[in-house]
Amino acid sequence: MSEKHVIYNADRKRRVIIFGANGDYSFMEEHFSDGPLENCWIPQTHRRSRPICSSFEIALREARERVDWLAAVANEG
Repeated sequence: MSEKHVIYNADRKRRVIIFGANGDYSFMEEHFSDGPLENCWIPQTHRRSRPICSSFEIALREARERVDWLAAVANEG
């Protein structure tokens, strides 16, 4: 069974998707491009490796450590 959790930044133009299947979890960062020929989500994770983690909590921690705006969102609550 696969699992997915999406976290957006304040203007909803960036998001982190934490996903898992078969006990392995990872994350992917994307930004939304609203250019006239795009209007789509574009992966940003290529700038850093995508970790393979043994739990959702570890993948979330890794994402917070690697994605600057996500750490800021997490500290607001």
